[in-house]
Amino acid sequence: EKTEASGDYNSRGIVEEASVMSAEYAGKRQRVGEAVAITTAAAAINLPTSTTSSVDLASMLKQALGRIECLERQHEEMKTSTGRETTALWEDICRLKQENKAILESTGRETNALRRETKALRDDIEALKSDKKALEWFNLWEDICR
Repeated sequence: EKTEASGDYNSRGIVEEASVMSAEYAGKRQRVGEAVAITTAAAAINLPTSTTSSVDLASMLKQALGRIECLERQHEEMKTSTGRETTALWEDICRLKQENKAILESTGRETNALRRETKALRDDIEALKSDKKALEWFNLWEDICR
């Protein structure tokens, strides 16, 4: 037989605790277990607990504990799923930041190259203007000398 200290209540075989429980709900389970023990003890010595029979109360309590276990499993599954989704989102954020950084660096390099090319073209234009002016003076001088 299992004892109250092990977490299972063996009186009349009414309620057995689940083998796995989250630490989060352990305190709540202990209080519920104590309520079961009190109800079971009261039924064993035929103390009136209410108009509802102790078997009905124990059945209702068993159903409630089953529902709690089900909700705890769902909660753990949701936490696990949410954790995976959060991790995936953070990985996406990191990847996008790296891609953005690479794009900015690439765009910066391209912009700098375009600036250098633009400056070189402006310098070439100024040189051509200067050459044109020199050629005009040369042609003018040649015309004067003839």
